[in-house]
Amino acid sequence: MYNPNGKKLLVVKDSYANSFIPFLLNHFSEIDVVDLRYYEEDLALFVNGHDIHDMLLLYNANTFFEDPFIKNLAE
Repeated sequence: MYNPNGKKLLVVKDSYANSFIPFLLNHFSEIDVVDLRYYEEDLALFVNGHDIHDMLLLYNANTFFEDPFIKNLAE
């Protein structure tokens, strides 16, 4: 799906977000998806390197409060 608006979104998510991501396609020209449980690179470098200005944290409430990787986002 092509969207010419030029907006880029980073979705930081757990598995619960997989069913929601298709609903975002009409609103962004590019969507990158990262699951912090499996992503080992520097997220800040990824964001800066891909000129991303919008970020969505999309988690199950229980996972969000228990996931140790979320705490690393502040660093």
